[in-house]
Amino acid sequence: MKFERVITDDTGDKCETATHGGYGDVLKDNDCQQLIRATYVDADATRAITTGVAALPSPDNATAAQEAQDLGATTWFAGLKGKDDTGTERMGFAGGHASGAQWGPYLVFTLAANSDGRAPEGDDSDLADLSDGFTSNSLESLAENVD
Repeated sequence: MKFERVITDDTGDKCETATHGGYGDVLKDNDCQQLIRATYVDADATRAITTGVAALPSPDNATAAQEAQDLGATTWFAGLKGKDDTGTERMGFAGGHASGAQWGPYLVFTLAANSDGRAPEGDDSDLADLSDGFTSNSLESLAENVD
């Protein structure tokens, strides 16, 4: 399945602007230095994915921030919505499958959702596979490009 990048965002040190719930305070308390996100849409414009990386000053800060995540309470990273008619316009509030990981001082996160914003029905393994795949790709890229 091919995806096209629709929008990117770099918060600089204002990481809290790309979160839901109280997670912005968690990132602020752990001195988040930068958060970058990008949202992609598939060729059919039925699936959208926001993926990103948050840079913290140390692995300990990243661990503390990761442990404070609460997906059930929507205390996590926010999807990045794109312009109307891109298939990404609902990513700011869409439900879907989220995955994340830590690599040293970095937190990697991905939210895969239906582009129309509707919640996944039952165990939507396609969304889980997409989210996990994007997270794995981001981890591989970090390993290749970060000293």
